[in-house]
Parts: sequence; C-alpha cells; structure tokens
Amino acid sequence: GVPVRLGNLTEVRLIALKQRGLIQPGMTSVLVVLEPGAVGCGIVAEGQVLRGAVEASSELGQTWVISRGECVRLEELTEWPHLRDRVRRLGGESPGSLSAFLMGSGEEISAVRGELATDLGRALANLVFLIKPSHLWLTGSLVSQGGPFVESLSTEIHGHLLPAFSKALTIETLDNGPESGVIGAGGLILDLLFAAPVVRYF
Repeated sequence: GVPVRLGNLTEVRLIALKQRGLIQPGMTSVLVVLEPGAVGCGIVAEGQVLRGAVEASSELGQTWVISRGECVRLEELTEWPHLRDRVRRLGGESPGSLSAFLMGSGEEISAVRGELATDLGRALANLVFLIKPSHLWLTGSLVSQGGPFVESLSTEIHGHLLPAFSKALTIETLDNGPESGVIGAGGLILDLLFAAPVVRYF
C-alpha cells in the first residue's frame, strides 16, 4: 500500500526545477547533464517531464557521432582518461584535475577543450532542432565552473542553429547539485499523490 515512483538522477533534477518554479506550463525545455563519461538528458514537453516508454532519462550520451574520422559514442569523448590522453598526444602536459582542464590556458589543453566543445555543440544543436526548446539547461561537473569551455560550447550550439532556432533558445548553466536529487525525489512523490489530472481536449 506504499506508493512507489522510480526516477533516475536526471529526471529528479528536472522535477527539482519544476519545484523551484523554473518550468512553466506549456514550456518545452531540455536539461543536459555533462559529466566525465556520461551525458544525460531530460526533456520537458509542454510543461510535463517526458517519461517515455523506458524508465530512464534520454541517453544522449549513447548517440553515435563522427569525431576526427572515428565513429564513437558521444559520452566516450567526455571520458576523463580520453581527454588527458588527447592532451598528451598533442604534446602537452596531462592536466592533473578536471578543473585544470576546464580552466587551464595551455595551448594543448585549449585545443582539446575546443574539440570537446565542437563535438558536444553539434550534438546539442541537433537536439535543439528536434525538440525546439525555449531553454537548454546545462549542469554537471563539466560546466559547473563556467569559464572558457561553457562559452565555447554555447557559441558552438548557436553557431549550428538556424537563426529562428537560435533566437528562440536560451542556454543557461545551473548549479544543480546533490540537494536537487533530494528535492526532486520528494517532488516525484508529491506529483504522484497530489498532482492535478491533465485535462486534454480533442
């Protein structure tokens, strides 16, 4: 007799945004979680979190892309060992931390950071073309510090969009940390127990 609702981290982060009032009725938006080795995606369609047929977030990281002549999954390009190895292969000193990679000014680090922004930017631009969101929220450790990587990524996304799509899109980074998981998990239960039914007119 105890109500149970399943949701993964990306979904509960979206629910937390709804609890904070950032998701408005009728809004179509996307939350992308960028972590080393993981690219999660949650979609809000017409103000409702899209659950789909599988109890999981949309696995954008499993998308196959062409990067420097190779066909790879998008999230492979964000793996920390891959990024360090790319810097070394270009002749640079391996960054000691993710922060050093994201904020560093070395030529090789900047080049690899630019490659990552290009690959992710193309993938996210394709997502915008399909979903047509008004907001693209970016969260996760790859964007949490802001700085040159986030600037390059935003520029890449807008650069691949048609003018109408670019004009309609707002890109924001969110401090969507661990506490959002707790808020979102509570929101799942509140929605299950107390949400007003959706009335559809045909």
